[in-house]
Amino acid sequence: MTLLDDVAPVLDDGFDVDRTTVLAAVGPFDRRAVLAARQALAIPAARRTAVHVVEDVVTAAQLAVRWRDAEVPLSIEMLRAPVDVAEAVRVAARAERERGAAHVVVVVARQALRRPWHRALHDRTADAIAAALAPERQVLTVVVAAPVHQRIPAIVG
Repeated sequence: MTLLDDVAPVLDDGFDVDRTTVLAAVGPFDRRAVLAARQALAIPAARRTAVHVVEDVVTAAQLAVRWRDAEVPLSIEMLRAPVDVAEAVRVAARAERERGAAHVVVVVARQALRRPWHRALHDRTADAIAAALAPERQVLTVVVAAPVHQRIPAIVG
Protein backbone atom coordinates (compact mmCIF):
# COMPACT_ATOMS: atom_id res chain seq x y z
CA MET A 1 0.00 0.00 0.00
CA THR A 2 1.31 3.45 -0.92
CA LEU A 3 0.59 6.89 0.47
CA LEU A 4 -1.59 7.50 -2.59
CA ASP A 5 -3.70 4.46 -1.64
CA ASP A 6 -4.18 6.02 1.80
CA VAL A 7 -4.98 9.48 0.42
CA ALA A 8 -7.40 8.69 -2.45
CA PRO A 9 -10.32 7.31 -0.37
CA VAL A 10 -10.38 10.46 1.76
CA LEU A 11 -10.99 12.70 -1.23
CA ASP A 12 -14.63 12.92 -2.36
CA ASP A 13 -14.24 12.48 -6.10
CA GLY A 14 -11.17 10.28 -6.49
CA PHE A 15 -7.63 11.47 -6.94
CA ASP A 16 -7.06 13.57 -10.07
CA VAL A 17 -3.27 13.90 -10.21
CA ASP A 18 -3.50 16.51 -12.97
CA ARG A 19 -5.50 18.78 -10.68
CA THR A 20 -3.72 18.11 -7.40
CA THR A 21 -1.45 20.52 -5.58
CA VAL A 22 0.91 19.50 -2.80
CA LEU A 23 2.09 22.10 -0.29
CA ALA A 24 4.93 21.27 2.10
CA ALA A 25 4.53 23.57 5.10
CA VAL A 26 7.99 24.26 6.49
CA GLY A 27 9.50 26.28 9.32
CA PRO A 28 13.25 26.64 9.75
CA PHE A 29 15.54 24.43 7.65
CA ASP A 30 15.72 21.34 9.85
CA ARG A 31 14.82 17.64 9.67
CA ARG A 32 11.11 18.50 9.72
CA ALA A 33 11.44 20.73 6.65
CA VAL A 34 13.50 18.12 4.82
CA LEU A 35 11.08 15.30 5.63
CA ALA A 36 8.08 17.40 4.59
CA ALA A 37 9.81 18.23 1.30
CA ARG A 38 10.69 14.58 0.69
CA GLN A 39 7.11 13.47 1.32
CA ALA A 40 5.75 16.24 -0.92
CA LEU A 41 7.99 15.04 -3.73
CA ALA A 42 6.67 11.49 -3.30
CA ILE A 43 3.00 12.42 -3.77
CA PRO A 44 1.85 12.49 -7.42
CA ALA A 45 0.66 16.00 -8.27
CA ALA A 46 0.55 18.59 -11.04
CA ARG A 47 2.03 21.24 -8.74
CA ARG A 48 4.26 20.96 -5.69
CA THR A 49 5.69 23.78 -3.64
CA ALA A 50 6.90 24.50 -0.15
CA VAL A 51 5.34 27.28 1.90
CA HIS A 52 6.89 29.12 4.82
CA VAL A 53 4.98 31.53 7.01
CA VAL A 54 7.16 34.56 7.68
CA GLU A 55 7.08 35.53 11.31
CA ASP A 56 10.68 36.74 11.37
CA VAL A 57 12.44 38.08 8.25
CA VAL A 58 15.89 36.93 9.42
CA THR A 59 14.71 33.33 9.84
CA ALA A 60 12.94 33.49 6.47
CA ALA A 61 16.09 34.78 4.78
CA GLN A 62 18.19 32.04 6.39
CA LEU A 63 15.68 29.44 5.25
CA ALA A 64 15.76 30.74 1.67
CA VAL A 65 19.57 30.55 1.57
CA ARG A 66 19.73 27.05 3.09
CA TRP A 67 16.90 25.88 0.79
CA ARG A 68 18.82 27.12 -2.25
CA ASP A 69 22.17 25.73 -1.05
CA ALA A 70 20.62 22.30 -0.40
CA GLU A 71 19.22 22.34 -3.94
CA VAL A 72 15.76 21.37 -2.77
CA PRO A 73 13.78 20.54 -5.93
CA LEU A 74 10.73 22.47 -4.72
CA SER A 75 10.13 26.16 -5.05
CA ILE A 76 9.41 27.90 -1.78
CA GLU A 77 6.80 30.59 -1.27
CA MET A 78 6.98 32.98 1.64
CA LEU A 79 3.59 33.74 3.18
CA ARG A 80 2.60 36.55 5.49
CA ALA A 81 0.97 35.42 8.72
CA PRO A 82 -2.52 36.99 8.80
CA VAL A 83 -3.09 35.80 12.36
CA ASP A 84 -0.97 32.72 12.95
CA VAL A 85 0.91 30.02 11.05
CA ALA A 86 -2.02 27.60 10.86
CA GLU A 87 -4.33 30.26 9.46
CA ALA A 88 -1.76 31.31 6.85
CA VAL A 89 -1.40 27.71 5.64
CA ARG A 90 -5.20 27.34 5.55
CA VAL A 91 -5.46 30.50 3.44
CA ALA A 92 -2.75 29.17 1.08
CA ALA A 93 -4.57 25.84 0.68
CA ARG A 94 -7.86 27.60 0.02
CA ALA A 95 -6.14 29.84 -2.58
CA GLU A 96 -4.89 26.71 -4.39
CA ARG A 97 -8.46 25.39 -4.53
CA GLU A 98 -9.66 28.75 -5.87
CA ARG A 99 -6.97 28.57 -8.59
CA GLY A 100 -8.50 25.32 -9.79
CA ALA A 101 -6.84 22.55 -7.81
CA ALA A 102 -9.32 19.72 -7.29
CA HIS A 103 -7.31 18.52 -4.31
CA VAL A 104 -4.72 20.07 -2.06
CA VAL A 105 -2.46 17.88 0.06
CA VAL A 106 -0.61 19.75 2.80
CA VAL A 107 2.42 17.95 4.22
CA VAL A 108 3.65 18.93 7.67
CA ALA A 109 6.27 17.26 9.81
CA ARG A 110 5.99 16.90 13.55
CA GLN A 111 8.79 16.01 15.93
CA ALA A 112 8.42 12.42 17.08
CA LEU A 113 9.09 12.74 20.77
CA ARG A 114 9.93 9.84 23.06
CA ARG A 115 8.23 10.99 26.24
CA PRO A 116 4.76 12.50 26.66
CA TRP A 117 6.05 15.40 28.75
CA HIS A 118 8.33 16.45 25.87
CA ARG A 119 5.18 17.51 23.97
CA ALA A 120 4.68 20.30 26.51
CA LEU A 121 8.01 21.82 25.44
CA HIS A 122 7.10 22.21 21.76
CA ASP A 123 4.67 24.55 20.06
CA ARG A 124 2.57 21.89 18.25
CA THR A 125 2.46 23.83 14.97
CA ALA A 126 1.80 20.66 12.94
CA ASP A 127 -1.23 19.87 15.11
CA ALA A 128 -2.54 23.42 14.75
CA ILE A 129 -2.15 23.29 10.95
CA ALA A 130 -3.95 19.93 10.76
CA ALA A 131 -6.79 21.28 12.92
CA ALA A 132 -7.13 24.45 10.82
CA LEU A 133 -7.29 22.42 7.60
CA ALA A 134 -9.71 19.75 8.88
CA PRO A 135 -12.92 21.58 7.87
CA GLU A 136 -11.63 22.50 4.38
CA ARG A 137 -13.17 20.47 1.55
CA GLN A 138 -10.78 18.50 -0.65
CA VAL A 139 -7.81 19.48 1.50
CA LEU A 140 -5.91 16.68 3.16
CA THR A 141 -3.17 17.01 5.75
CA VAL A 142 -0.36 14.45 5.82
CA VAL A 143 1.62 14.53 9.07
CA VAL A 144 5.12 13.05 8.86
CA ALA A 145 6.96 11.97 12.00
CA ALA A 146 10.43 13.51 12.36
CA PRO A 147 12.52 11.58 14.91
CA VAL A 148 14.34 14.01 17.19
CA HIS A 149 17.66 12.16 17.25
CA GLN A 150 18.02 11.69 13.50
CA ARG A 151 20.44 13.51 11.22
CA ILE A 152 18.93 15.72 8.55
CA PRO A 153 18.39 13.28 5.67
CA ALA A 154 19.08 14.00 2.01
CA ILE A 155 16.20 15.69 0.19
CA VAL A 156 16.19 13.11 -2.59
CA GLY A 157 17.37 9.57 -2.40
